[in-house]
This record gives sequence, C-alpha cells and structure tokens, in this order.
Amino acid sequence: MYQPELFNLEKKLIEEINHFNTIYYEYVRCLSGGSNCTVGTPVTEEKVISASHSVNERAEELKIKYESQPNYTSDTHESIMNKAKQIDELRRTIDTKMETILKNKNLPNELTRQYDSTVYTGIVWSILATSVLFYIFTEM
Repeated sequence: MYQPELFNLEKKLIEEINHFNTIYYEYVRCLSGGSNCTVGTPVTEEKVISASHSVNERAEELKIKYESQPNYTSDTHESIMNKAKQIDELRRTIDTKMETILKNKNLPNELTRQYDSTVYTGIVWSILATSVLFYIFTEM
C-alpha cells in the first residue's frame, strides 16, 4: 500500500538527521580547535541541541504515523525473537520428520518389482486381447 505521507515524513526525518550531523560535525571540529571553523557565526551548543530536538520531533511524528497504520503491530523485539525461536524449533521438527520419512521410504525390492511386472503384464495382455477381439469383429 503506497503511503506518500509516510514516505514524506521519512524523508523529512532523514533530512533533519543529515542537518544535525552537519551541525554536530562543525561543532565538534570547532571545539577541537580546528582551523576550518565556519566563517561568521560559530556553531553553538544551543544550535546542536535545537537540531537534535528537530530530529526527535520528526522521529516522533513518524512513529505516530506508523502506529496509526491499520497493519501496525506493537510487538517488541523480545516477542519477535520468541516467535522466531518457535518457528526455528518447528522447522527443525519438520526437517527431522521429513528426513525420517525419506529414510524409511521403501526402495524397490524384488517383491515389488515382481508385483509391478505382473500388473504391467496383465495390462498388456488385456490390451492385446481387446485389440484382437476388435480386429476379429470388424473384419467379419
């Protein structure tokens, strides 16, 4: 389901994160005594804090939008991991049972080959007899 509003919120969040990273990088570089500080007004701690608040606001907006979606699930990481463990256990059980079935599968032995050949021979004799009877009745 295409959600343009959701994608726009994600885009805004990414833009805010990039803006914060730029400001923070400049702030740290200027604090460490770098000579490449921005000419003009230096980046202050307040600007960094303001940028971080903007990131938090955008993240909260996105969280609220996700939670309002009809197929949203509030499963925690722990419950998801528990489900994954249950699925893994079930998969191992199924694999073990399938392996047992494949190991116990009867390989064709002499009795089954003899039975199969008897069945096929009976089918061939039936076809041959039917063909001969058909030929006799149509030629008479």
